[in-house]
Amino acid sequence: MTLINVLILISSLSFLGYGITYFTSPQMKNEFKRFRLEKVGALTAVLELLGAVGLLFGQPRRVAGVGLFVLTNAVTPAHIYMLQVPELFPSIPVWTHWLRLPIQVALLALIACGTLAAGQRARRSRPPPGAV
Repeated sequence: MTLINVLILISSLSFLGYGITYFTSPQMKNEFKRFRLEKVGALTAVLELLGAVGLLFGQPRRVAGVGLFVLTNAVTPAHIYMLQVPELFPSIPVWTHWLRLPIQVALLALIACGTLAAGQRARRSRPPPGAV
């Protein structure tokens, strides 16, 4: 297994874990309800599950990677907000707010490296147009 495949697998498992956790954890659903974002929570979880599965297959990998990259960037303001006002989130230890940002940067790098490298490798393996 190549390093790129390991990076893709780690990214996929991360999003798969979050997507499943949303549907199995009442605490996570309650956080979305608390801010009247329950529909956004379910949509986010579904998109993360679809993206996680898409990363595992050659054809949809690039689209899945771009979608997950955009989705991950879209939630960054919420993570920064939680870091700025941790007293609004008493059930979450403050140190996790600090840890979340570098983990998110690492996840973005995993997505970008994995999907871009896989896309370049796929292009190189295709025969040139008109070749028999």
